[in-house]
Amino acid sequence: MREALSVADLDLFIELLKSLGKENSGLSMQLLNFANNYDYEYLNQLFRINDRKDEK
Repeated sequence: MREALSVADLDLFIELLKSLGKENSGLSMQLLNFANNYDYEYLNQLFRINDRKDEK
């Protein structure tokens, strides 16, 4: 997903969101909303926050 965002590939990002499955539907709907509003900067911030959590 991060790579799709880095090149602003909305179609790929949406396809990847669909692959999250029903158990993550709330998350994918929120991320899709950000993508549809071209809020790539916010999405990138979310991934950076997650990366920092993984480093600990």
